[in-house]
Amino acid sequence: MSADNVADRLESAIKNSAGVKNDELLKRLISLCEEALPGDRARVVETLRRWIEDAQRPFAVSLQALAVTEKLLLTELLPSLPILQERTLRQSQDASGDTRSRAIAAHTLYALEIVTWKLTAGRTPPRGSPEPKQGHAVFERIKKEIIAARDCGEVTVEYRPRFYSGAPAIAEVLELCGKVGFELAAAMHCRRIDREKARSTLRAVLERDLAYRAKIMDPRLAERLSDEYLGLFGADAYFFTNTDAEIEGAWSGLTEATIDTGILAVDQLRVGCAWFEDED
Repeated sequence: MSADNVADRLESAIKNSAGVKNDELLKRLISLCEEALPGDRARVVETLRRWIEDAQRPFAVSLQALAVTEKLLLTELLPSLPILQERTLRQSQDASGDTRSRAIAAHTLYALEIVTWKLTAGRTPPRGSPEPKQGHAVFERIKKEIIAARDCGEVTVEYRPRFYSGAPAIAEVLELCGKVGFELAAAMHCRRIDREKARSTLRAVLERDLAYRAKIMDPRLAERLSDEYLGLFGADAYFFTNTDAEIEGAWSGLTEATIDTGILAVDQLRVGCAWFEDED
């Protein structure tokens, strides 16, 4: 490919992509870039940089640029990724009631974490392993018990395999938050806690409601359910929450409820959450 028209041909591929499947378009873009890179790496990088940073571009275009960046390990584009992250977080905040926009934002943030990790590490993360059926069966039993016993507010209990087992924990947590409809900007600011703190937090929100601290569950049942849920995650698990105390403290809500808190959890193979919303 002539160095003079690499940008034009990439732009043309995007403009004429209506009706073209995403994977077919990605293959075309990668092929064009690979052909041009030996002679004009700077033009390729500059074109992709515009696609990533330009707020007027649809997110679909930015995601294609990220995919090409990831495939070709274009480390020159690392400085552009925080710009797209900031734009994506703003979009997720503005789209509070738009499920589709929130899903796109979640996918973009997930892709950003993966691409950043790959460009920094220079390697491809292994895909996660399917969850054993017996593990899922145990989760379903625990989930039913939690929902039945905590009979107030809204309860979200999730547990699923990770897409990439070696990628940053926050990437998998963000993807999960996006899928269940949590506020992504707030999720980005959840703090990491150890297993014992996760245990005491989960036990506290199971035993008492968040608004008035009224007792809603027998303490022994709350202790058993919190231990069993956290026991689904391995010794390497990371846990996150949005408050600096079990029920009281500084809040950064992930939902539109008056008060919400819980646990986000991720280990090498699984990601999940036990989250609770109450109204004052």
